[in-house]
Amino acid sequence: MLYSFLKSVKPIHYLLTGIILALCTALLTLWKSYALVDAFLAFLIVAACLLVFQFVVGKNELIARSAIGIWIFLWLLLASMAATIDTESLTALLLLLLALRRILSMRSGLQEISKIFDASFWIAISCFINPWYAAMFIVVYVGIFLFARSQVRFWFIPFIAMVCVGFLSFTIGYVFEIPMYRPWENSWALVDLGIVQKSSSAFTFYTILCLAIVFLFIYLVRVVDVNKRVPQFISVFITLLVLGALLMVVNHSAPLSAALLTIPALAIFLGRASYFMDHKVFRELLLWFPVFICLVNWLLFL
Repeated sequence: MLYSFLKSVKPIHYLLTGIILALCTALLTLWKSYALVDAFLAFLIVAACLLVFQFVVGKNELIARSAIGIWIFLWLLLASMAATIDTESLTALLLLLLALRRILSMRSGLQEISKIFDASFWIAISCFINPWYAAMFIVVYVGIFLFARSQVRFWFIPFIAMVCVGFLSFTIGYVFEIPMYRPWENSWALVDLGIVQKSSSAFTFYTILCLAIVFLFIYLVRVVDVNKRVPQFISVFITLLVLGALLMVVNHSAPLSAALLTIPALAIFLGRASYFMDHKVFRELLLWFPVFICLVNWLLFL
């Protein structure tokens, strides 16, 4: 069964992940007539996202030492890529994963300043892709509260990182005579779901949004105790899930770019639910569920 295959991490899992990703990228390139350079760039970014995600999961034992997380994460990413390959949003997801890696590593109690700065630095850069990603600084402060709230100076480090990114942006623009980029212009919008019309994009959008709401409910009522062993880490991902869901509703100009931010948390919760679930049939169904979402979305796209 699928669970038996995924309950450990072996080279075959990475090989299978790479093959699936390569085949799906090739199919998208043929169907949508993407430029080979853009498709190859998207392939590299997604591969990097998968590797960083698996590193975070394995390092912190969020789903034990298994390949369940990377399996679910892969199919949810492929589902979101069916309508279009958005390299900018995928890059923002990679930056978020790099930030999460540093936030969760604060639990060790070592080098808190550099970890907080690095996490804030990556998120500040992602704001140039979409200014709504500035909300992810809340995740940084949740991490500070959980792992490093003992010293007041830690709370000011994210502001220093933001200033550094702004100064670097200004310097690069001045040296290379690039017009000053203001990410907040023409990007802020009121609540509006009308932009997400009936299409494969809408299916992905509403599916991810519903999954976010369902897992928030599961977390609150403890239908499946996904909070075992790592409650502080799960608090970080719960914050990420809530913020991602809110941004999906508010950021009508690019709802799927906000949906990508919820995928790491959804993959963690789906993986932990399947790992701690006693019922074998439901466990298998949970592992096949993201595959089903991806297939339906791709069929709608066709």
